[in-house]
Amino acid sequence: MDASSRPSPSPAERLVTDTIGLSLVKSTGRAYCRLFYRIEHHGMEHIPRQGPCVIAPNHQTFLDPVFVGAFVPRRVRFLAREDLFRIPLFGPFIRYLGAFPVDRSRPQKSAYLQCQEVLEVNRQCLILFPEGQRAREGAVQEFKLGAVRLALSFRAALVPCSILGGYHVWPPHRKLPRPGKIHVIFHPPLEVPEDFGRNPVEDKIRLREIGRELQARVLQPSGRINFLTRLPGALPPDEKTQAGPI
Repeated sequence: MDASSRPSPSPAERLVTDTIGLSLVKSTGRAYCRLFYRIEHHGMEHIPRQGPCVIAPNHQTFLDPVFVGAFVPRRVRFLAREDLFRIPLFGPFIRYLGAFPVDRSRPQKSAYLQCQEVLEVNRQCLILFPEGQRAREGAVQEFKLGAVRLALSFRAALVPCSILGGYHVWPPHRKLPRPGKIHVIFHPPLEVPEDFGRNPVEDKIRLREIGRELQARVLQPSGRINFLTRLPGALPPDEKTQAGPI
């Protein structure tokens, strides 16, 4: 039987294939992160196991979606530039991990519609970087309000997330990452008002307030990991001597 005469796979067969592919990709990503970055995750219990969810981390490297998404115990989705999907091996890898392309000719409409499908229709988990781009100097940039607006509009849980150590692992001037130490901290979800959308004036105020609270949570991880007492991306004091080359 030639390829043209074979029946196309059924939805169930495609689901099994996609599930196996996703499991393989996430397992590979976890192994890579543990081997080269000795990655640690804190606060995993704060990620809802079901329902729409927006995880909002700071953004320092191209590996950030892997640092977060490969370890979240549910299906995750995230935005990526169209040209990244044309890179051999990397394109299929991020697609299986949950990336979907954004049309750069009309990014706002394209991104919104796809995020709406993820949160409202499929009720999945969406990773959004509120800074909008990687931090060029390592310091966290001012957060845009898109992640907050989406969470409020579609009644999704909003989980602040801090990634610590990314800038030292892969600063913008390096072509490739280097070994190091990464911490990822998931904070308790922020309170999302259920009546958002009824009063435009109050909505604008609450949007800004929650945006400021989101950035404050990301900048000030609890416990021994604290952005504000060290340089951006630095390691906790008791682990600096254990880091890989910098």
